[in-house]
Amino acid sequence: MSRRDIDIELPPDQALRAIEHAAGHWGAEWQADGWGGRLTLPVTAGLRHGRLSGRVGISSRGGGSRLELEIEREEFWLNRGAVFVLLCGAIGGISVMLWPVWPPLLALAPVGAVLAILAWLMVASRLHSSGVDDFFALVASDPEAPEPAA
Repeated sequence: MSRRDIDIELPPDQALRAIEHAAGHWGAEWQADGWGGRLTLPVTAGLRHGRLSGRVGISSRGGGSRLELEIEREEFWLNRGAVFVLLCGAIGGISVMLWPVWPPLLALAPVGAVLAILAWLMVASRLHSSGVDDFFALVASDPEAPEPAA
């Protein structure tokens, strides 16, 4: 089990609402339970995507709060479509590099160059990561957390 935590400037009750609000924007599942709850968070890490599940605890810390996530379960899957596109791009790039050694590949060199460039544009340039730290940053900066009803 892994543990992540962050100190934020919101009091615990507002932090709880901020987590709920951020979970709605993130596409996460949030089940509040007292001063914490269970969080299932979709995450991406380059060519992998998946979800993390764990227990969030909120404690008072000075004028703010401390959010602690105890990760109980991690599941990741490889984005097979992106891997296939990158493999096609790699084959194209290899054909471009090998035509001086094997001249019959010269006819395929333009196609190989296009495949390599397309693979870069379609996959490699769009890779990103979004995880627990990004989610906590969203919670900490959430000015739209609903205020309690009067």
